[in-house]
Amino acid sequence: MPNVSVPPKTEFKPIPADIFEVFIDSVEAIPNPFYNPDTDSDGKREQLVWTFIIREDGEYKGSRLRYYTGASLGRHPRNKLTGLVKVVDKDFDIEVAYKNWDEFVDRLVNKPLRVTTEVVERKDGEGTYAKVSGILPSKMGEVSGAEILTLGMGAAETTDF
Repeated sequence: MPNVSVPPKTEFKPIPADIFEVFIDSVEAIPNPFYNPDTDSDGKREQLVWTFIIREDGEYKGSRLRYYTGASLGRHPRNKLTGLVKVVDKDFDIEVAYKNWDEFVDRLVNKPLRVTTEVVERKDGEGTYAKVSGILPSKMGEVSGAEILTLGMGAAETTDF
């Protein structure tokens, strides 16, 4: 049954400007709110929203960050999607790219990287949020299945006896 009562207020721990080890939890294509059909090409109709989960030990472990990129790979050095893919997918070749969306997702989701964050004031004056401002290669190495289960899927951590 739907819960239509007053929702509880959720307190979020603000994530500071820093560098964090993360892994890609998900990527999805969404409509681009800045798309203008009169001046923009069809390639700008959508954008990708990436969800990263902080995996390093500390008070922010398990926190989620969002990162937005265009939905088209490009050769320009400032293309955010191509920059992200080059850091995460060691076998990426711009001349071959990906066969389809499924291959793209399979080769990128649950892969490690480091991100730099900066603190940005909200436009409505209601606090701040962490913005991912840079993408770097991971120093921690591959993501384990246990990390994916506990951080990405919310499974309970267990201790071996």
